[in-house]
Amino acid sequence: MPRRKLIYTDYYPFHITARSLGKNWYGISQNEVWEIFKKRLSYLAKAYKFKIHAFVLMNNHYHLLASADPRFDLEHLVQRLQGGVSLEINGLLGQVFYIFEEPSKSSLITTPTYYKRVLKYVYRNPVEAGVCERVEDYKFSSLNRSDIKTVFPYNIDYRVNYKKLKMLPWLNDENCPDWSRFEVYRDLGSLDCRPLFTRTY
Repeated sequence: MPRRKLIYTDYYPFHITARSLGKNWYGISQNEVWEIFKKRLSYLAKAYKFKIHAFVLMNNHYHLLASADPRFDLEHLVQRLQGGVSLEINGLLGQVFYIFEEPSKSSLITTPTYYKRVLKYVYRNPVEAGVCERVEDYKFSSLNRSDIKTVFPYNIDYRVNYKKLKMLPWLNDENCPDWSRFEVYRDLGSLDCRPLFTRTY
């Protein structure tokens, strides 16, 4: 049975993730990689109305929660992001090499509940990996950095329930009733999760 085609839409946000080749570190300091991602994300936000909801840079992958303007194709935007990041990293290392593994993946987020789960999953990634004890302790996260501007979805009002949450206690609570990492894993592995594009230098 053929897989369903992922619909690229500005009405819903997406969870986008990609790992470095071989799950290895990028080859330069995490501060440098953060600056490169920051510059590229800022460019996409200004030039293509790319809306960033959350971004977390890990030591061998990243998580991005974002929505795209209807005039621009999501696949093209993420190709520009990863292609630009790859070119800058390769330039600093003096190499021409694959930076990201294929396939990168994108998941369509269609409900407020799913959005909250994915938002928490993204920001808790460093905690679950044992890098830090609290989400606010992780430096390379848009939760704690004003240099990456974030927004909320604008067509579906997630903000009503979101504002009622006590942000940091909720993100740090792995046992609250509205959160299960297993539900997120299940959702991200559903039929709405598709390879987004091919390998990028």
